[in-house]
Amino acid sequence: EAVKIGDTTIPMQEIMEKIQLKIGDIVEKDIGTGKAGSAAIKEFGIYVVQPGDNIWNVHFRFLQSYFEKKNVPISPLADEPKDHGTSSGVGKILKFSENIVYIYNIDKRALDIDLNMIHPQTKLVIYNMDRVFGLLDQIDYERVNRIEFDGETLWIPAEN
Repeated sequence: EAVKIGDTTIPMQEIMEKIQLKIGDIVEKDIGTGKAGSAAIKEFGIYVVQPGDNIWNVHFRFLQSYFEKKNVPISPLADEPKDHGTSSGVGKILKFSENIVYIYNIDKRALDIDLNMIHPQTKLVIYNMDRVFGLLDQIDYERVNRIEFDGETLWIPAEN
């Protein structure tokens, strides 16, 4: 498979190998065919950055779409902070999602480390769908506002 943006075509295998190396996996290639073995990410989603996008809104639209398919309505303001300034449960999920995406710079043909600098038609947002669905499928949507996030891990505290 390959991704074509404008005049540039990038084999997905090239992107997946860069992601594997970034997360510390070994990239193995068959000596006879030169093809890499199974990628670390079995399922992935790709989004081409458009004018006016920022990483937060890209994640939020993705999350809204996922919830729609589960018949769970998400308010357009669900990611806004609560009255006392702390993040909403949806906001915490969005912040966590920054840990499970990769930004691919089409011009440099490399992973980009700055999630805040996404430029239209030059960057791809690559979602690790295995981790995304693994996380989202476990969420109790009735308790989403109880979600906690410590910068690395999401959890729902036990009720007393």
